[in-house]
Order: sequence, then C-alpha cells, then structure tokens
Amino acid sequence: NRDWSTYCYAGAEAGISFFVSEYASEVVILKGDSAIIQGWPEHHFALQHSAYTVYQEKIFGFGGYGYWTSKNILRFWNSEKGWIPFLTSSKSPPLTPSHNSILVIKDSIALIIGGETTDKRNPFVRENLKMIQKVDLRTRMLDQIEIDFGDYVGYYDSENFVRRNLICLKFKND
Repeated sequence: NRDWSTYCYAGAEAGISFFVSEYASEVVILKGDSAIIQGWPEHHFALQHSAYTVYQEKIFGFGGYGYWTSKNILRFWNSEKGWIPFLTSSKSPPLTPSHNSILVIKDSIALIIGGETTDKRNPFVRENLKMIQKVDLRTRMLDQIEIDFGDYVGYYDSENFVRRNLICLKFKND
C-alpha cells in the first residue's frame, strides 16, 4: 500500500509537476487535473535518497542508496524505457557516488552538491561528501570541486542546506 509519502518531489516546469518513487522505477506526472503514472511499480529499493530535478521537461536523477552502497549514476527518465544513464566522457573521472545530495541543472550544466557516501568496506560507515560535481551535459565532461563547509557538523543534504542556509549558488549569464 503506497501513498504520496513514498514519492519524492522532483520539480515542476511549464505547469507540470513531477514525482519519483523512492522504492520502484516509477514516476507520477501531474498535468492539469490528470495524474499520469509511468514505469514499473515493483519494489526494488535500489535508488533511495536520490537527488532529482527537472530540466527541459525531463526528470534527471543522481545517485541514491541501495543494496548497501551509494550509487554514482546520473540518469534521466524516458517514458518508454524508464531510467536511462547519462554517461560522462571517457576523458573525465567517474562521478563520485553519493546519496542525499542536491542536483541542480541550469544552462546545460548539472551541479551535484554534497551528499553522503558509504565506506567501500563497511556500508554502515558514511561520510559527508565535501564536493560539487559539475557535469556539462553538452560535452559530457566532469569537473569535481572540493568545498569546505566550515565548522558545520552534520548531514549535507538538501533539507539541511535549506534549513541552515549553508550555501548560496549564484548563476551568472555569460
């Protein structure tokens, strides 16, 4: 029995709202007075605590936690095929896995901010990821920028960033 608490709000664009299941490969699109459900409702718990955003009326997601590890998959939703990985250039380093991060896309640049990562030897040990990962969606190149959160101790997830006003991103036009 699922209710809205099992869905994550991904964002809204052009009067359409997008929600993603935390437990299955399923999305809900609210358009006007219609709810469109896409995907597959089977529970697999593979991508809990992923970061989501909407860009050009497409849902993008990054990372998540499942099967005892953090994931490093940047992906977008396709109504027929489900989640499709967005592969970075072979000339770039791999994305660093994380969950509870923040995903923002502006002007074809995806910013993956902070999050948590699991220890490779012990999945119960987690570390805060002090990094912004910048992916150019046109060139598929990745740039990783280390960041310092100062004296703040705790989780670096979207809720704490907003509640504690820890970070402010200013986007400038060229």
